[in-house]
Amino acid sequence: MKKLTLALFLLTAPCSQRPLFAQGPKVTLTWTQSVTAGITGNNVYRGTVSGGPYTLITATPLAPSTTYTDTTVLSSSTYYYVVTAIEGAPGVESAYSNQATAQVPAHPSPPTGVGALAQ
Repeated sequence: MKKLTLALFLLTAPCSQRPLFAQGPKVTLTWTQSVTAGITGNNVYRGTVSGGPYTLITATPLAPSTTYTDTTVLSSSTYYYVVTAIEGAPGVESAYSNQATAQVPAHPSPPTGVGALAQ
C-alpha cells in the first residue's frame, strides 16, 4: 500500500476582521496536497479533544482541494482538525495528517438600548 501524506495548516481571521459577525465564526483550513499520483479528494475531520477522536465533517470527499472553511464552529471553543487524502475509486484513504488547532474567539456582546428618532 502506498503512503499518502498531507501537511495541514490553519488559517483563520481574527474576529475583528469579520464584518459584524453576520455569518458567525468560521475556521479556514489549508494544506499541502499529497504528492501521490491519483489523489481524487480529501476528507476533513474535527474533534474537540487533542489527539481525537475525530468526526468526519465533509459529507463527501472534497475534490482535490487544499482549503476548507468550517462554518459550523462555535465561538469560545477549541477544535482540532486532521485531513486525509483519497486515492482512486472506490477510494483508499490515507492516514490522518498532522493535527491543526483552532481556538475560536468569543464574539463581542451586542449593543443594547438602541433607539431611533425619525424627523
